[in-house]
Amino acid sequence: GDLAGDRRHSIRQKTHHSEPRPGAEMTSRALAAYVGITEQNLSLLKSGKVKGIRFDTLAKICQALECQPGDILAWEAINALS
Repeated sequence: GDLAGDRRHSIRQKTHHSEPRPGAEMTSRALAAYVGITEQNLSLLKSGKVKGIRFDTLAKICQALECQPGDILAWEAINALS
């Protein structure tokens, strides 16, 4: 599909899971340390306030949480206000 036009697109972290992930008991501090990012950057990722993520960072998060990217990311269209 065409991404041009008056709509912006974003990938956000999913916040609802139908069943607990094996790595769900990992603390944010431990996850950030494992991935090699700061807790602040992890918090920004969780809130959806980032515009991108490196594939190696995503891979490490998925490895730590024993999940697939589609388990933690969702695509959504955002209507542009300007």
